[in-house]
Amino acid sequence: SGKILAVGAVNNHYGLMRFNADLTLDASFGTGGVTETDFGNGRHAFAFRFDKAGRILVSGNQYLARYSAAGVLDTTFGTDGSIENGYVGFMYDLEFQADGKLLVFGDVNGSSHYRITRYLENGSVDPDFGDRQYNPGGNHHEDQGRSLFVRDDGDILLVGRSQQGRQFNTYRIDA
Repeated sequence: SGKILAVGAVNNHYGLMRFNADLTLDASFGTGGVTETDFGNGRHAFAFRFDKAGRILVSGNQYLARYSAAGVLDTTFGTDGSIENGYVGFMYDLEFQADGKLLVFGDVNGSSHYRITRYLENGSVDPDFGDRQYNPGGNHHEDQGRSLFVRDDGDILLVGRSQQGRQFNTYRIDA
């Protein structure tokens, strides 16, 4: 369609902007091309994915939100369109599995653990997977879970960095 979606921060809140191919704001999205969601000061969006229905899932600082293709919070997801993730404070990446379940990956502020949570389509935590944590390198507090990838065989790769020795770490979770 030639549209470009960007997520980040607008007025220090979750922000989504959609542009036309000529880089003008798409007035049919949100309000004049911009959607701002106030989850509290300093809550920024980090990553997004489109689900099979064309809705936009956005992860960031402590919240996971789902928007319609037009940039409006989808109130059928979580509580009024969002979930406060009590497991993963900084959700740097998200990805869908082949069955439509959503994986959210990042770390916990002030912790030395990577965290991953799996959600069902309605926004509830999947009881068959739940929340898992991995400790990449000791008891320091600067480990950052940054990226995840779902392989063709269904296995999950988690990638992050550890301050101890400034190393990258990878975990593979069997499907």
